[in-house]
Amino acid sequence: MIKKRRPFKWVITVLILLILLTPIIWSFLSSLKTTAEITAYPATLFPTKLYTGAWVQTFNNSGVYLTMSNSLVYSLVIALICTGLAYPATYVISRYKFRIRTLASSIMYFVMLTPSTILIFPVFIMATLIKIQNTAWGYILVMIAILGPFAFFLMKPYIDSIPIEIEESALVDGASSLQLLLKVVVPLSINGLIVTFFLIFVTAFNDFGIAFGMLTSDSIKTFPLLLFARIQFLQWQGSWNDILSMSLLALVPTMIVFLLFFRRLQEAILKGGVKV
Repeated sequence: MIKKRRPFKWVITVLILLILLTPIIWSFLSSLKTTAEITAYPATLFPTKLYTGAWVQTFNNSGVYLTMSNSLVYSLVIALICTGLAYPATYVISRYKFRIRTLASSIMYFVMLTPSTILIFPVFIMATLIKIQNTAWGYILVMIAILGPFAFFLMKPYIDSIPIEIEESALVDGASSLQLLLKVVVPLSINGLIVTFFLIFVTAFNDFGIAFGMLTSDSIKTFPLLLFARIQFLQWQGSWNDILSMSLLALVPTMIVFLLFFRRLQEAILKGGVKV
């Protein structure tokens, strides 16, 4: 059977892509303009003359490399630990029945639904009292505690979708609990692990509130904190091209991780949609 072409479908797809990409394209083109051209009226979409001074200034800023590396290290550690801890916890709550099972799930959902802005002040006080404020490992611990329930929420549908009969067959064949988890459950839920890792990484990398309340030393600050400081400083000078170039740089790590796991993420979304 010959499939009918649907031009309307492609038109809608292109329009949606344009709407989503327009802010990024406009920001990139504006970062290549001079400040005078950005504020000129009438506005122009393309720069009349390429100006790379904003990008040169961004890459010459030593703080960019320090804070970017800090953000990458923090995000990777947080994502790995959250995913590693959430996986067995999710499996236990999904497969085993015990008295506080419902209570444990409810607590995790409650923590996940609590806005992070509400936690900034209490976290700052607690971190100061136990002397982990303004430390990298203290920030990582706090973020793990906050994002752990979110990782549990992401993993649970994938664990629940695995037929219990497969696990029972493995147990009959003599597999231990650890072998069952590593050799049976993990391969069947690898897409869920990748989705969880990716979303936790992105959330941790983009965190501003908790980092703003906990990290005060320049040597351990994250990239969003540097970006905030630069915006405060540059906006009074009208250096919008500098602000836009640094803002676009913040998208690079997330885009790289997304491209690395694109196929897995796409497969996970499609399978997750079928399962639900």
